[in-house]
Amino acid sequence: MKNLKDVILESLLNTDTISDALKEKYNLIYNYETGRYDCDGDIKIADDLIENGHLRITFGTVKGEFDCIENCLSSLVGCPIRVDGDFICFDNRLKTLQGAPKYVGGGFFCDYNYLESLKGAPEEVGGHFACTGNPDLIYDKEHFYKYLPKIGNGLITDIKEINTQFKDGTIPEWRKI
Repeated sequence: MKNLKDVILESLLNTDTISDALKEKYNLIYNYETGRYDCDGDIKIADDLIENGHLRITFGTVKGEFDCIENCLSSLVGCPIRVDGDFICFDNRLKTLQGAPKYVGGGFFCDYNYLESLKGAPEEVGGHFACTGNPDLIYDKEHFYKYLPKIGNGLITDIKEINTQFKDGTIPEWRKI
């Protein structure tokens, strides 16, 4: 369930208000049916699409890679619903993954943030799922499995050493050799 702040922010973003120069720079197409911007290629987010730690627009589908590395983002609200390539959001100020895409065809990389939970993680990731370097991430069997996405052909890189066990002493199934 979205909190009121995210709903308000998302509704403010759902208008075709960015300049033609930004649309051209990022190869964006405004989808009037969804109220979101789509892209047929890769997107590397820069300062011109960020304001106060948030994206200035709402994305729909990105057919390539979505890269928002090192942008001081504190929220993923406005990120694409679907990314056919990799989704890379490491080294930001994220505490939650709420607003992340529902589907990522490539890898999902949320390393080196301030994540406290995997809540909001994609439902499905076709490649690797990496969340290393998040020291406040809740790491117990019930929580980790609850929000862990369905992984296609990739590996899961967790927040601990490769042979870390859960608090109850068991080794996660995806860590067993």
